[in-house]
Amino acid sequence: MKSIIDSMVQWLKRKTGEAGCSGLVLGLSGGVDSSVCACLAKLAFPESSRGLIMPIESLPEDRDDALLLADTIHLDSMELNLTDTFSGFAGTLSVAG
Repeated sequence: MKSIIDSMVQWLKRKTGEAGCSGLVLGLSGGVDSSVCACLAKLAFPESSRGLIMPIESLPEDRDDALLLADTIHLDSMELNLTDTFSGFAGTLSVAG
């Protein structure tokens, strides 16, 4: 398992470098997939990774899980509530179509 994790971390470092970047930003939903990605990002870039919690009419438990993960792995995080943005965009689509 360690060799798989090491391989993924090295891939993240290589692709991030190829993109001319020095860290990673990812969405944290509180679910398993984003949690695994956050842990890999933190391993690859311990000081320059950030998790964004972007709820859209989400369950409070999802936010709590995302915050717990960020706290547990010491991942810099911030919350951007996208409910109003999504509602406005969805309203525009329904008027147009």
